[in-house]
Amino acid sequence: MKSSITSETIGIIAVMVILIFFSIGIISNILTTLTNVLSLSSPANVARQLAGFIDASFSAKEVVIVYNLNRYFTYNITIKDQIVSIGINNPPRYSEKTPAKFSTIFKGTFEGDEINKVKIEKLKIGDKFVYDISGEKD
Repeated sequence: MKSSITSETIGIIAVMVILIFFSIGIISNILTTLTNVLSLSSPANVARQLAGFIDASFSAKEVVIVYNLNRYFTYNITIKDQIVSIGINNPPRYSEKTPAKFSTIFKGTFEGDEINKVKIEKLKIGDKFVYDISGEKD
């Protein structure tokens, strides 16, 4: 007896394929969100990224960089003597508890407590470039 493919079989296969692709999309979205939360809950990662943004602004003529950190955490950020120091307030259990330090070429100073958004501006005023780093809490 020959087997024949019926419309019910095709429908079941189509539903399974759609569910598989839908599941892959949901799982990848969950993993992306989880990776983002874990990376931003680490003061070492935030210090490294912030120092990289500051250093990258030196190569541009005029730039405004807004670094939106995790909305669930706030950070104490200090930039002094070319060192970016970051501590996280109320860290989750899975996060590093110790403040992190990372070097940068920025020679200015900045101190911000309980912030989760950092704005780096490099503006040209006359013949000189001026840097302004500010922070706020959303």
